[in-house]
Amino acid sequence: MFVGASYQHYKDYNLSPELDAPAGLGNHNAFLANRVSFFLDLHGPSMTIDTLCSSSLVALHTAVRSIRAGECEQAVVAGVRVAVSPLHYVAMRNLRALSPSGRSRPFDSGADGFVPGEGW
Repeated sequence: MFVGASYQHYKDYNLSPELDAPAGLGNHNAFLANRVSFFLDLHGPSMTIDTLCSSSLVALHTAVRSIRAGECEQAVVAGVRVAVSPLHYVAMRNLRALSPSGRSRPFDSGADGFVPGEGW
């Protein structure tokens, strides 16, 4: 089980002043793959991968490598990114990191900033 996941914007909406164990630990991305593996009774590698905008692609790459290395015969790969809180974007704006043109131009001299996405 290989899950690409980054960001936890929904945690910004937790209005509870105290985090109990399920809220504090159960909502952490690191548990995603293991919870699914347990529920489906899967055996073998089980990991959540967070490389920000490339998490889904890196999860797929890691699954292929695991199959080729003989660590597993089959793999389930998933990707998730839920961007519901404006706080991340406010911080990026304050850093002047977001592209005003809204165009992604990696490694290009015309690049003018960051464009949020997942696995593009």
